[in-house]
Amino acid sequence: MKKKRRYFSVVAVILLLTSNTSASVQAIEKELFQNNSSVEKIDAPYDGKSKEVIASEDTEKNKKRVEKQAASLDSGNELPQESQQYIVKDNQIKVIENEKGILLQDDEKTNICGEKKQLKLQEKNITPYLSTQWVDVPNWVKVDISQILRNKNDMIINRLQTQINQSNEKLGWEKGAMLVFDIPQIEVDEYGPDKNTYMKGIVEVLSDSFKFLSDETISVGVTNEGENLFIERIKNKVSQNIVEIEQTHLGLKDRPTNEIGYYNPWYLTIDGVVDTIDYGKKILDFSNILQSPFISYITTPPSSVEINSKIPDPSSYISITQSLTDHPQFKYLQEPDFSKVGTTEAIVQITDRLDDYSVEEIVHLNYTVTEDKTTLDLQDVNMYVGQTFDPNMPLKNVTDMDGNKLTAADITKYTIDGIQTKTIDTSLPGQHRVKIYHENAHGVEIESNEALVNVSQDQTELELKNVDLEVGDIFDPDAPFQKVVDKDGNLLSSKDIQNYQIDGKNTKELDTSISGQHTVQIAYTNALGQEVVSNEAIITVQKKTYDIQESIYDTEGNLLRDKVITTVNDDQEFTPQPDKYYQEGEITYSYKGWLSDGQTPGKDKPLEGEPPKALSEKTYYYIYEKLDKLINVTLPTEMLFGTADQTNKVSSANYVIKNNSSQMNIDLNLEEFTKEKSDITLLDDGDDIPTGTNNSAKLNLLVDSNLVIKGLSEKIKGKNITHLTPEQSIGLSINGEYFGSMEEKHIVDYKMKIKVKAGAITDER
Repeated sequence: MKKKRRYFSVVAVILLLTSNTSASVQAIEKELFQNNSSVEKIDAPYDGKSKEVIASEDTEKNKKRVEKQAASLDSGNELPQESQQYIVKDNQIKVIENEKGILLQDDEKTNICGEKKQLKLQEKNITPYLSTQWVDVPNWVKVDISQILRNKNDMIINRLQTQINQSNEKLGWEKGAMLVFDIPQIEVDEYGPDKNTYMKGIVEVLSDSFKFLSDETISVGVTNEGENLFIERIKNKVSQNIVEIEQTHLGLKDRPTNEIGYYNPWYLTIDGVVDTIDYGKKILDFSNILQSPFISYITTPPSSVEINSKIPDPSSYISITQSLTDHPQFKYLQEPDFSKVGTTEAIVQITDRLDDYSVEEIVHLNYTVTEDKTTLDLQDVNMYVGQTFDPNMPLKNVTDMDGNKLTAADITKYTIDGIQTKTIDTSLPGQHRVKIYHENAHGVEIESNEALVNVSQDQTELELKNVDLEVGDIFDPDAPFQKVVDKDGNLLSSKDIQNYQIDGKNTKELDTSISGQHTVQIAYTNALGQEVVSNEAIITVQKKTYDIQESIYDTEGNLLRDKVITTVNDDQEFTPQPDKYYQEGEITYSYKGWLSDGQTPGKDKPLEGEPPKALSEKTYYYIYEKLDKLINVTLPTEMLFGTADQTNKVSSANYVIKNNSSQMNIDLNLEEFTKEKSDITLLDDGDDIPTGTNNSAKLNLLVDSNLVIKGLSEKIKGKNITHLTPEQSIGLSINGEYFGSMEEKHIVDYKMKIKVKAGAITDER
């Protein structure tokens, strides 16, 4: 707790002293006035003790000590000072006298250096408190206090060295690595030399504390106001273990419980924190924490290698776990010898560099060279639905390391479609993948090639067809085969069939000298070994015939109808009868003549009339001409329609259309009905009738007063109107209803496109 302070002059304080202390007072007065110091009156704390305290030293000893100190001050001499340098800060020094007495040294039994003696109080009548600046403290006191601080530096350095020696943490070899240690603080409670000075508190290293000398590969300093020592690597280079401390800045930790005092002749307490610099050379050994770069690795050579194997890359089987860079260099100092069975050694040198670092490691790899005869060679297998799978089927050449043949029973890891099993469901067609695994001579599990097991549907099929022969033809036993295939879908011939029956007899020969019918049936074994029987085919042996071919062309040489083949018995003649007209879609053609073998339609002129009869094979070309030019129709070029008699009914006159041809039928189609000029909306058949006045109309087209198009509008496209026979006439008209105002006049103009198509010819025959 900070004490309340009141200031007085030095003279006022001196008048309060008693006569038996005058020498000491004069000495203090002399010291204070020489330094122009002020005197501070400080209230002493009340601790509740009795005002009468008997001191532990007798009055004679006290008197001698006071006289000795006063004489020394009067003569201007100071106590002997040590030669070591010290630092003085501008701190206050308190001269404390308690109202209960003056603190004096006690001659207790213990006299251990650094241990505070028990102090008691000398009874006094007046108890003033004096205060002065640090510069007013005698030099011998400053030397003593500085010595106490410096004496603790060795303890701090020793404890710090112990931390470093016991640290499990290392300063990494890479630039930027850092370690931090707590700098020890030493608690002090002891006298100085001759026990004329006293210090209580905690000695610490100050923020600007150590001054280090190093090899410039690491940086050492103090941080966190002197509480931590930091060590940082600043170069990628091997560091020296020893670091020298040129000087150490020490001080007393600033705390209210600190006490620094001396006897001059009373016990005076210095109010403040003091510090000093220790210029003594100190050494810190970092050998325990300095990490040097190195290469660490793991080797995983195979237990054995096959004879005459390729020499691996020197980095093979060496996994780097620590190095300077990610790309160390590997080099064989001695290659392994895989040319003969036995053991062989490889020696590999690993080197790596980074800045000023260079590391090297020698690795020894031992190999056992063996000759392995393990073979896992599989083959594809074709099966059929319903067959039983034998796991030995895919095994083509499977041997162990000694060359002994293995069966499926010897294989512990047998997979089908990635699942460890030796069975296949063959109830459905499909493809399955088989692999096996087995250890070789090196104890390494090797994998076979992949074999395919194809489970196919049995494709055995025996389908026969009927065959027609002519008397005298030679019978081909393959002729009835429509689709005859084996289990794999391969075509079979009669030579592959053992069970071939004609009319119930096992034979492949047929007598064709006379006409008649015969039955053929075959049997064959399927994938499951079952006999399959075909259908029954009919072989018809008939009398000999010849073929007549008839084709139709137009006059331009274009084929209108492909050839028609007519088969005629040898004892009959063929009479050609080309039609007078030929209809091809919407086009009608008229017969013009014929051409025979060796003539070309469109090039050669057709012969008029009927073609001659034939008694043997012959080809006829019938030539036809288009009949479009035969169309002769009378059509109106204009039709007028409108409303009359102030009604909304629309009507027109009957306009005659006549087919003037005496033979040609024609069809009339309304191709389109388009608006040229109109402000009237035409409703089609699907539109609703307006309920009120509306500028629209609904028209109809009539043939002979019969409705053929309801809702005549622009939407009508390609609508059939009527069919006209030769020389037939019809009446074409329009009616409908107008829904607009009868007070208004509208003139409309529409175009109606009618297409005339030639229809069927009226043939007198």
